[in-house]
Amino acid sequence: MANKKWKADHRADTRGEGLIGLPKCVYGSAAYRDLDLYARAVLMEILSRFNGYNNSEIGISYREIGEGLGNQNFARIAQAVADLMEHGLVDIGHEAVWKERHSRQYRLTWIMSGKPPFTAKATNDYLDWSKKIGVDNVSADGNGTADHVSASGNMSAEALSAVKQAKAQKPVKSVSANLLTTSQRLYNSHPKAGKTRRKPPANARDPIAGGSSAWWGEASLLPSRAHLIGMAAIVLGREKWGVAA
Repeated sequence: MANKKWKADHRADTRGEGLIGLPKCVYGSAAYRDLDLYARAVLMEILSRFNGYNNSEIGISYREIGEGLGNQNFARIAQAVADLMEHGLVDIGHEAVWKERHSRQYRLTWIMSGKPPFTAKATNDYLDWSKKIGVDNVSADGNGTADHVSASGNMSAEALSAVKQAKAQKPVKSVSANLLTTSQRLYNSHPKAGKTRRKPPANARDPIAGGSSAWWGEASLLPSRAHLIGMAAIVLGREKWGVAA
């Protein structure tokens, strides 16, 4: 009598869509637990493209990941993908080819890859990842952190390059001139803004109010009162008549 394959009593109603399978051994691993929530969500988007036959050929672009997450922050998506590579959960199967309009293709490290008879076993790179506490800049070139080095031994050259590119991205913050206050524009327009000179003696006299004042010693570092009043009148006049400063 053949052994009967028992089925679970409680089965999901997948409506023919299948499941997005994350093994418990991966879910409970130190590498997965160390990921932030955004990186975990990106991993689910990549895993959702796996159909059982296309590991190392899982094609998905940053735009498609952003559409799935409802967030088109490509810099943050790139950072999350780099974290997944550093933690040994994802590797690059084939790099993107811009001229041919092909997105990057990924490989999930806990799943076999290739096609019969040339299949390759799962590399399980995430099992080699370990968190380094209190150790920074341990790579030979001084650019890699301890976490990066712990997984880099099993990462492909393409994956290492992608990680470095994602790490090199830094947000640039700028402030529009229209958002500056009147006092900030007055200060920035002064020819001696940001410069200091020797403080007057403690008994210096205020030429306007008269009398000695410790405050006047500090105030002498600023533009003269007459200059400020004149500049304020110019700026306020421009704002009143709609003239750009």
